Amino acid sequence: MAKKTFAFFLACGFWFVLFMQWRSEIGFHRASVAYAGKGPAHRAVVLATHAQCDTSIDDTKDGLEKPNQSKVFYFADRWWTLALRAANGDWTLWRHMGGRTWDPVYTFNVSSKARPDVHIDVPDSVLYIFFSGTSDSDLWKFHYNSSTDTWDVLFWRSVPVVHTVSGDPASFLKARNGDLWAFMANNNQVVAAHSIDDGLSWSTVIIDSSLTAGYGLTDALCFRDTAGVPLIGVAVGEDTDVAARFHFYWHREADPETVWVNESNELAPLDQEQADDHIAMAVDAHDNVYIVTKNHGSGPNNSLYIRHPDSTWQALPLNQMATWTRPAVIVDATHDSLYVMGSLQGDRAEYKRCKIGEESTLVNDSLRVTFLQNGGDYMVNLSVPVHAAYDSTELLVIADNSTQGNVWFAILPIGNAAPCPFHPQPIDSTIRNLTITRNGNHVVLTWTAIAEADSYGIYRGLHPMFSADTSLLAMVTQASFTDSNALGNPDENHFYQVRAFFAGTPGPLSKRVGEFEYRLISPPGKTNNFIALCLQDTAIQWASDFVTRIGPSVDLVSKWTESAQAWGSYIPGLSFTDFPVDVNEVYMISVTQEDTLVLLGDVPIGHQYSLITTTIGKNNNGIMLLMDADTIRMASELAQAIGSVDLVSKWTATAQAYGSYIPGLSFTDFPIYPGQPLMVSVTADTVWPVR
Repeated sequence: MAKKTFAFFLACGFWFVLFMQWRSEIGFHRASVAYAGKGPAHRAVVLATHAQCDTSIDDTKDGLEKPNQSKVFYFADRWWTLALRAANGDWTLWRHMGGRTWDPVYTFNVSSKARPDVHIDVPDSVLYIFFSGTSDSDLWKFHYNSSTDTWDVLFWRSVPVVHTVSGDPASFLKARNGDLWAFMANNNQVVAAHSIDDGLSWSTVIIDSSLTAGYGLTDALCFRDTAGVPLIGVAVGEDTDVAARFHFYWHREADPETVWVNESNELAPLDQEQADDHIAMAVDAHDNVYIVTKNHGSGPNNSLYIRHPDSTWQALPLNQMATWTRPAVIVDATHDSLYVMGSLQGDRAEYKRCKIGEESTLVNDSLRVTFLQNGGDYMVNLSVPVHAAYDSTELLVIADNSTQGNVWFAILPIGNAAPCPFHPQPIDSTIRNLTITRNGNHVVLTWTAIAEADSYGIYRGLHPMFSADTSLLAMVTQASFTDSNALGNPDENHFYQVRAFFAGTPGPLSKRVGEFEYRLISPPGKTNNFIALCLQDTAIQWASDFVTRIGPSVDLVSKWTESAQAWGSYIPGLSFTDFPVDVNEVYMISVTQEDTLVLLGDVPIGHQYSLITTTIGKNNNGIMLLMDADTIRMASELAQAIGSVDLVSKWTATAQAYGSYIPGLSFTDFPIYPGQPLMVSVTADTVWPVR
């Protein structure tokens, strides 16, 4: 193969060779030769970092959802993407025209709540787009029209059985033998829809029936074993649960559709972390399969699992300190390198890069590179190509800017490309590593100094989504600030942002951080207090951490289980009753004397609740009025925003009882505030808020 490529190079020229290499390798990493090894062994090298571009796509609307689906591909010497169009709210296929410019080329008449996954068949110039709907799915097939540089519809067909589950869209692939597959995790099962006739008919395959968390997120790809046998791989990240796990299954294309091998035991936790429904996969030219995950519990916040073609596995920590949500992974085939990436909650997107074979170095925090950022905007729901990236294509990534409500794209020039054509690369004026701690009753803010900055503005508000325009608290010249006596009054919580100034010109605002206090009372008899983990307080990961934070006055920490409509409790001193806790979730804390819970951390943005009904006649769901739901001020407004609500209840600690708003009875209404724990009863399963 190398001799042939070299001959082509001599005979046809450098660019022709690159084009042929791309055509032979781009789709689903369909390498024609199976590698028996685990990839090349490299000496540690310093990888070049190029200036990347990031900017918005005009007339788009956010709504990409999770990176198990690919909405980006390279074909006919240009990039293409799928995104909602702001003008009509419909899913649209966009063509990159160079620079900042994208043209809409096809609009789909499918629900805006469906989530598309693309497969590009390069040799046949065929494009499949699979829309994961709310109860079933749709499949579209196109053929490329070279005369118009657009795509002509060949068919539209319904795909039964698989669909989006609680915000987790199904995944899709076309196998090497032409079979079509779609996968979801629901009702404790991993389920596939399989077609051998290009989507005319579908069979249902139950791959596994032993999931513990009910549902989760799937991702799927094609690879080969050491003998070159074509395989299909499916990974699952179960939704957050104390027993949630990651799973992996594989299937020989030549075997009956029901024959699958379960290698889930190879994805055992590195420490005590549990799975989350955030998972993505990629495969390289050597048939190493990469699975990047987001975790919960005690252990690495993100992990990387690697399956080698000889069926051996590696499990590696990816992030110990930072936490990436919606993680993604892609291979740089030109440089035999791996990109892993994700979003910081409520903030920018980052990536890490390493040579294949040196994945153990990725845990190093110094490898983090920001590549999607606009002030304090939340860049989330990354989508990368299923195929590999090359020097000849560079690497394009899209993401939701959920703050602005549109879609952004970034071009990572992995080759020797010129600097970004969109804009000059400015000084990095972003406030990084902003932390909030306490010193007695004082709040202390610290961040990484910016060498070019001459001062920093400190902004403070009493509401989490306060406007910095009217909230300047102080100007300082050092990279720290102490807000004296900010703690001590649970009726007045404080939230902060910081920005740098350069000769009077302001830089972007930082992420939001805050302090939040809950008064814990101890009336005679019962002593329960309803609280929420309303900030990303990194010191509170387990129920026992509440005891550490508050003190020995705590004698019970309880969490509400919606499916059972009951409280489960941690009893201090009985470690086997301990359980993990999550930001935005609500808990009941019992104390033996009056005390205060002080939370300090990032303000969480972008959370959604899956509110459920049950078969036991009660449908109560514990929620918090989200920090970014700042326009909702009354229980009636919350009920209207959620819909299908028949009761909104708040806990009154002095009475040790709930008081409730009943829709339609205005005299039962009451004011609510961000960070307040509530109990909401619904008459139909729903997701709130819809983002």
